[in-house]
Amino acid sequence: MFTFKISKAEFGDVIITKNFYICNYPGLDVRVRNNAKIAKENVLKLQHENNLLRLMEPMYRNSGACFNINNERYMEMLSPFNVNCPGCDGIVANHEFLKINKAGLFMRTSDCASIVIIEPNNNAYILHASVESLNNGILLNLPKFSDGTIAIIGPSISSKNYYYSLDDKEKIKQRIGNFESLGYSKFTYTKENNIHISISNIILYALNKLNLKIIYNDKNDTFSNLTYGSNRRDGINRKENVMLVIPR
Repeated sequence: MFTFKISKAEFGDVIITKNFYICNYPGLDVRVRNNAKIAKENVLKLQHENNLLRLMEPMYRNSGACFNINNERYMEMLSPFNVNCPGCDGIVANHEFLKINKAGLFMRTSDCASIVIIEPNNNAYILHASVESLNNGILLNLPKFSDGTIAIIGPSISSKNYYYSLDDKEKIKQRIGNFESLGYSKFTYTKENNIHISISNIILYALNKLNLKIIYNDKNDTFSNLTYGSNRRDGINRKENVMLVIPR
């Protein structure tokens, strides 16, 4: 059985398991190349362990935002897994591998959710859960997880603020065309000629079907909470949220 605790930090909660720190750092400027360094320095304020700096310093040289699992830069250090659906992003690595290589995992999002999955064998997965990747089946094409696997869900945009016009039939087909067959349509609703979508409820539904134990679910709305980066709210001027998985 996994044991964990939640530590409060200035930027948000940090989930601490036996072998990992997991946290989401919100509202970093996407135009700043050293966002990772900024996040690292703020995480270090926790000072849980003296060697946290040593573990995080090389993290950003060896891993990165998983916008493309076929990016060779990341394949050199981390073992990517193919979730067998186009436009879906994910990376997995074992705790021992990360610690030996002084590396870690991180995912950048603005409105989409990051999902962290940790198996009892200490494999750590991090996924980019957008409407598009959910529509493409990112949570239906994962490996079979062993009993006791846990999940952490990062913040995402609320259904109130995430919608498409019903007149935009092509976009609706492209973004949520598979929702009916996936069982996700029940997490949409129509209002004032718009179709609203609940990313967080779809994720909860899909992870529960995988029999994962959800130990943390960040319910912050990235759109209405100005602390968080939101592409829908701010467009090209958006900030980003960085989910971190750091080996202890």
